[in-house]
Amino acid sequence: MGARVRAALCLVVLLAGCNGGGTGDRAVTTTPTVTPAPIPTSPPTETVTPGEPTGPELAPGVTVRGVEDPFALAGAHRQALSERSFRLVRTLTVTGADGTLLRRTTRRATVAAGASRYRVVDTAVDTDTYPVSAVAPRIEVWWAGGPALFRLSGDGEPRYRRAADVPPTGPAGDLTLRDRIAGLLSAADTAVVGREPGETVGVVLVAEAVRNDAVLRVPVLLERPRNVSMSLTVGVDGVVREYRIAYDATFEGERVRVVRRVRFAFVEGPVEPPAWRDRALNASGVAGPGPDTPGS
Repeated sequence: MGARVRAALCLVVLLAGCNGGGTGDRAVTTTPTVTPAPIPTSPPTETVTPGEPTGPELAPGVTVRGVEDPFALAGAHRQALSERSFRLVRTLTVTGADGTLLRRTTRRATVAAGASRYRVVDTAVDTDTYPVSAVAPRIEVWWAGGPALFRLSGDGEPRYRRAADVPPTGPAGDLTLRDRIAGLLSAADTAVVGREPGETVGVVLVAEAVRNDAVLRVPVLLERPRNVSMSLTVGVDGVVREYRIAYDATFEGERVRVVRRVRFAFVEGPVEPPAWRDRALNASGVAGPGPDTPGS
């Protein structure tokens, strides 16, 4: 393998306003279908005879048959998250057949109600075995309606960046991942495998089949995704509390395992700017408080 692939973990992607499925990924279209992994054998809590009404919704767009309207569910998910502050945690792990870690990336984002401000922290653990690396082991972003501020660290002295020209939603785009969820569910046949009591968590689903491997967003240099499994936990309010996608792929002729996990949770309290905000402004030649002053 030649020079390492420089995967811009957050900086370039965020400046482009992309909020896709992970840095250094690509959509693989060479395989028209993927082989679904066996799903849990426990039956759904409710059964439906073909031709009978599906009954009331268990969550927006979800009935006892599974997800019947992916866009209704994804829309309800985004709407519910937009009304309160929330936290997003997203991880991607690539391991070898023997369990050896090849790469791990993590995104932690704290988002204020209405996405009026947010802080994003992206971290990466890279290895020599898998020649893809981030522009920095840790990249932090702060945005509150004005310029986007970046801090790159973990490989020497911290570096700071400022980007004034960002989309109205900020450099990270839609952190509810509404389009991502709608795309995944539009390409999957789902089944309800569990019902959980309570006011927030209501439905556990699995994918019986994934019809298009492009939605997997296979990491760069990996090929032949297969043995795909996907599970979701959805609240009665439509919030996708968690989803997990796992599959095998091939890297340099060897089998590897890819696991993506995404979790959402509501949080209380304001989303405050990071301690390095003023240093980032000063390093960028910008002085004084801006539109992201606490309390604004």
